[in-house]
Amino acid sequence: MSTPRPPRAELFGFYWLGFAPDGTYKFPNANHLAAHYRVGPEAVMGWLEQYGIDPATVARTAIELSAFSVDIQLDLPNLTPEGVHARVAEALAAFDAAQGGRRPWIDGPIR
Repeated sequence: MSTPRPPRAELFGFYWLGFAPDGTYKFPNANHLAAHYRVGPEAVMGWLEQYGIDPATVARTAIELSAFSVDIQLDLPNLTPEGVHARVAEALAAFDAAQGGRRPWIDGPIR
């Protein structure tokens, strides 16, 4: 029996912003997520790709995800887990709306 894929926003928040499903901050990688979801890291990477939030796609998107993570971390004492999830959903919406295809290390800064 295969483990069901977690919701897109949950996976995005956990992998890219560092917020576990319970609303706590962690600094995870694919191996941490794999252990949490009880799958192999290749399953996590496959989920990221299926959702369009894999490292290659994120690298081509003109958005600074660390700023979202830091903002949420600073507000964490005042947020419930539901509040964290709402902020993650806002970050995901901003990611989805961001201009894609840029590689700042090749194309230069966004003007």
